[in-house]
Formats: sequence, C-alpha cells, structure tokens
Amino acid sequence: MKSHHLPLVNNSPELSIIICTYNRADLLIFSLQALAKQTLNRDKFEIIVIDNNATDHTQQVLTDFCEQFFPVKYFLESKQGLSHARNRGVAEAFGKYVAFIDDDAKAVPEWASLILHAFENVQPQPLAVGGTAFPWYESNPPDWFTEDFEKRYWGEKAIFLEKKRAKFGFGGLNMAFQKKIIVELGGFAIDLGVTEYKTRMGEDADLFYKIWKANQDKSDKIFWYNPLIKVLHFTPIRNWQVPYRKQRSLKSGEAWAIIEQTKPFSILFFKMLAFLLLQPFYLIFNVLQFKNPVKTEYVKFLQNLCFAKGYLYQSFL
Repeated sequence: MKSHHLPLVNNSPELSIIICTYNRADLLIFSLQALAKQTLNRDKFEIIVIDNNATDHTQQVLTDFCEQFFPVKYFLESKQGLSHARNRGVAEAFGKYVAFIDDDAKAVPEWASLILHAFENVQPQPLAVGGTAFPWYESNPPDWFTEDFEKRYWGEKAIFLEKKRAKFGFGGLNMAFQKKIIVELGGFAIDLGVTEYKTRMGEDADLFYKIWKANQDKSDKIFWYNPLIKVLHFTPIRNWQVPYRKQRSLKSGEAWAIIEQTKPFSILFFKMLAFLLLQPFYLIFNVLQFKNPVKTEYVKFLQNLCFAKGYLYQSFL
C-alpha cells in the first residue's frame, strides 16, 4: 500500500483524526473499529494513519478495514520516531482541528463528536481539547496495581484546566488541537518522543508547554477538558513490572527537565530536590492512611524517586 488517500476519502473535513502506528497491527484494528462507530457525521471527519515503518501486517489491517467500513488516508513516514509521525499527520491533515489517538487505544462512540463540539461551541474557543483515559488490561493485574497507575483523569466536570494544571496539558493518547497552533509552534519536537531505539518521552507535554507559555495572559482558558471524551488504553503485562515503571518514570523526568530547560541549582532544580527529599515522609504518610496496599504506595514512591532522579540528572546535561 503506497502513501496516498484512497478514492472517496473526505477532503473537506472539520476534524482530522491521526493515528501513528508502528508494529501494532493486532491492536490497531481495535482502534480503527472504534473510530468506525463514531456518532459524528462521516462528512465531518477524516482518519489519517501514519505508518512509521511497520514490518508487521499493518497494511493488510488497513486494507481490510477500508473494504469493510470506509476509506482512510494512509501515509508511510520513513523518519523513525513518534514526533516525525505526528508531524507528518499534521502536514497531511485537511481538518481545521486535529485529534490524536494512540494505535492501542479505543475511543468511545461520542469521542469525535464531543471534541468537535468543544472547539465549535466552548467560549473562549479552546486551543486544545482533551479527556480521560482508562486502562484496558491485557490480563487481570495484581491487586496492588490500581487503575491510578494508568488512568488519566482531571475530575468529573467539563472545565478549562486551571493555570497550574494546564502547564503540561493532557495525555498524548487523547488530545486535540487547532491545527494552526501546532503549525505556528513548529510541530512536535523531534528530539523528544519514543523511537525504535530510545524511550525518551514528552513530545506531547512539550507542545502543551509551548502553547501554555505563549498564552500566559489567559493560560487558564486555553485547554478544555471533558471527562466524557474518553478512551480505553491497552495496558500490557509489562506495565505492572516494577523495573519498567521505574524506567518509564526516569525517562519522563528527563523529558520534563528538557521541556522546562532546567539548569543546575536553579529554582526549578531546588523545587525538584525538595520533592525528592520529601518522598520518604510522603510514603510513610500514605501507608498510614491504609487506602491502598503497601506495595501500591511503595511502587508510587519508587516512581517518584526515579522521576526526580531523571529530572535532576538531565539538568546537568
């Protein structure tokens, strides 16, 4: 399958839905099938799949989907990395608004409709829109692994994120933007984001941070959150392996230091150092609350230590 848009694809949509994929064909089909069930009128959105050099049966999955449901746009992005793939998706999008969903996430039927409704009806008009994410487990997790480890949730009400919470926006697996904002800011940072060879994170948080920083005078009125804009995110067994959680937290801390351009012995540096030093006290306090198993609190403690370690280490580089 060559990079092209198939006949009958809508070339005047309001919303472009972008899925970047790499060797997840067996999960991609679930993501696409969920999008086929969207309640939003088909002439209002398009689906763009960016194949980032997949070597599995991704192309066959797309061919089968188009035959069973409706055409989607397909493009091969040869530059490896999620940021390259996302930037390609934006470049190929015809919509005024662009929404991103992961290739291992399933959107609820109202997902696209609620995103477009927010952009067209909420005042002041949001620069970005986001929602919730809940785990879709590969198998039953251990008792200590609560959904809070994977859940993305900012409350039960549809609201603008307040200034402090808006700093890094929403999770990258469920986010939407005015396309022009992404273009104006130069797209997703190619030195961040997952690639085949590294697990550095944060290309999504970096873009939100740039938008937030460029709109300081109204930063509490730019990111609209609606908990009904919901996705289920595939959560494999590896996610409750403690070494994996520690490594992911370490890489996340490194990315945040890069985004904030933190320097050694700066105010941000000392804030993170204080956060690190307080962790043993938080652990004791949380364990004594008896709300979660001890291991739950201990793993959260380890995650926080690794995040702070990654952040502080990166500030010296």
